[in-house]
Amino acid sequence: MQPQRHSYAPEYCFGGMIQYDKQPVTSDDDLRASAALGDGRPNQRKVIRYYPVLPESVEVFVGGEMWQGVPDIQAATGHVYQLDAATGELRFGDGTHGAAPAQNALITASYRARRAGFVDYYSAMKAVDADIRIFAGFESPNIIREMGDKNLYDGIVVHPYTNDYNVPKARTLDEWHHNLMLSSARLGREVQAYQDLIDKTVAPSRRGQVRVICTEYGPNRQDQTLPEGTANRGTYRFLSTGLYDATQLMHWMRIGVPHAQRHATTVGVFGPSPEFEMTASARAFQLFTHHFGDRLIGLQIDNNPLRPTNNFETHTPYYSGYIKRIGDANMPADAQRLQLPRLEAEAGRDANGGVYLMAVNQDATDNVTASIQIVGFAGGDAAIQTLTGTTATGTSYKISESRERTIAGALSHTFPAHSLTAIKFSADRK
Repeated sequence: MQPQRHSYAPEYCFGGMIQYDKQPVTSDDDLRASAALGDGRPNQRKVIRYYPVLPESVEVFVGGEMWQGVPDIQAATGHVYQLDAATGELRFGDGTHGAAPAQNALITASYRARRAGFVDYYSAMKAVDADIRIFAGFESPNIIREMGDKNLYDGIVVHPYTNDYNVPKARTLDEWHHNLMLSSARLGREVQAYQDLIDKTVAPSRRGQVRVICTEYGPNRQDQTLPEGTANRGTYRFLSTGLYDATQLMHWMRIGVPHAQRHATTVGVFGPSPEFEMTASARAFQLFTHHFGDRLIGLQIDNNPLRPTNNFETHTPYYSGYIKRIGDANMPADAQRLQLPRLEAEAGRDANGGVYLMAVNQDATDNVTASIQIVGFAGGDAAIQTLTGTTATGTSYKISESRERTIAGALSHTFPAHSLTAIKFSADRK
């Protein structure tokens, strides 16, 4: 049985005395690796990275050899140094009074230092500006548990990526598309689990104020999960990637994430320079920008069948690891959890009463005809824009336009396979 790995959550939250072992020294504010090297000149000065240090804990190594600390370098000889524990400064000799570290000799230090924790920075920053919002940058549920209901924080930063290590390698392109959609749903549940844990843990008066934010998200290294023998055309250009981004936005809105920033906007959304292009992701963001309100409203979908996974056994480890890490009892790793509703949809309303619907047909091959009833909407004309292409994993796609009319507030519509549909309704008549 392997020993349990230390989480470092208590140290991050509350600071404390931290042990550092053979850490390269610095030179004033120079943190580059070269700053830890001797230059052979007399009277060299280096700085231990984190200070003040506990004097009796300090050990300094030059070229792997431990040198001795002395109170006054001018009264010493040999391989010695003088320490200023308050500033972390190390002074070496001139060749007569103490030796000078040789050129390119690596200088390291082992020591203990008192480090401030998140709660200390939070208090100091709020004292300067009480209106700024300060989020914990250590993505771990243990941070939430350590902060509890007594210590103040404004939220936690997470990076919900789909990576090559948390998505199985696909056997077909349709399966690759489905795996990507499954990953979006899984990450949505993971971020929701973080928010649920916060709401369960913080003081009742703070619920709704402490939020999860996503400062990075998106698919990463998905070229590595394509089926064997598939020509690498750049998965950032696939229609599937645009649909993935659309479902991610729906998850973040549903959870109430106040800030979400797509990673690698240049390459992931507009393609690499100098041949920038309007990828499917760019078109999806464009539709969301112009076809959604500022608040969600309820909806009901009739005929939204589930699509079972064809690759259950390879998905199970990823879900099991998720449950162990987050502790979400509501997300069992079974076949039911690994099924996707073919339609992922959300409705919104703007300040002028305009009503909008965004829907992704996540199925790679099948159209879905469904009836969607939006809460509080009596009916009217629907201006429809649909992003789709020949195949889910293709790089040829376009936005088409059409119009329909709702009947008694319900829209019956056929959503094409692998598509994003944006609908703007006429003003609510109720």
